[in-house]
Amino acid sequence: MPKKSAERLERRHIETLVMVARLGSIHAAARALELPQPQVTNLLRDAELIVGHRLFERSHKGCTVLPEARDWIGSAIYAEKALGTLDTLNTSHRMRLRLGCIPRVTHVFVPALLSELEGMGDHFQLEILEGTSNQFQSLLMEGELDCFIGRRPAAMDEAGDRFAMETLYEEAVVLVAGRHHPLAKKARVELRDLAGYSWILPRSHSSSRKTLNDIFAREGIAAPTAMIASLSFLSHLHLVAKSDCLSIAPDRAAREFEDAGSISILRTPSNFGEYAIVMAHHHTILDHPGFREFAAAARRAAERIRTRRNRR
Repeated sequence: MPKKSAERLERRHIETLVMVARLGSIHAAARALELPQPQVTNLLRDAELIVGHRLFERSHKGCTVLPEARDWIGSAIYAEKALGTLDTLNTSHRMRLRLGCIPRVTHVFVPALLSELEGMGDHFQLEILEGTSNQFQSLLMEGELDCFIGRRPAAMDEAGDRFAMETLYEEAVVLVAGRHHPLAKKARVELRDLAGYSWILPRSHSSSRKTLNDIFAREGIAAPTAMIASLSFLSHLHLVAKSDCLSIAPDRAAREFEDAGSISILRTPSNFGEYAIVMAHHHTILDHPGFREFAAAARRAAERIRTRRNRR
């Protein structure tokens, strides 16, 4: 298909591509856009000419995005969301940034981030969504998020150079027990000492749980069975403080509970996992009117988090 090199995609092309991809039909897209069907057909054809190749497989059943066009459509979806952000900025005069955070980031990092953001004034609005890193990757690709802070999703490597990531700080997983637990009195806890105790653990499909199981497997010891399994590490810490159960938790959050006198971090030679907390965003977000200022604040907050650990 020859390319119309002198032209660029306009907003009307982007909205047409997104709507056809979303609804799978030119007829349905025309109704949603409140445009005559021939006009939508022409917009779609022009968009493909500008791009230089077909984006959809057309049949009597509708329109399906071609595998080789998925990145194009993903970029169009992101662009449409970015244009919507500009519309909001034009009407509200406030810069809105949609940030995804895994729960441990909300608990440990966001308070430091908010202290850094206070100086930005009322012109900046941060919208925080909690979830998992894998969920955020999908939302980022669809333009539903501007940025997320969490663990690096393995699948993010397959997205090529569409996204930028930088490490903010390192997190470790530690073994925890209630303050009056029998193991809390031991200067050193071996894996064999953990047998016979009940556990409160992340759900079986989580990376933390898989790492824990691998540690026990390497030592030839049966992996612990969860009496309670959930996604909330804060729930784990609260429950451990009021029971004789064991659990694992992010080190910084666990340290707060230990400083409050409710739990003990057990000293063990085993490494229960370390990982990087990253800030991930689409490359085009660098043109967002408030992102550079936000990113600088995030880096300062991360430096405070790292410094706090080094002082211990």
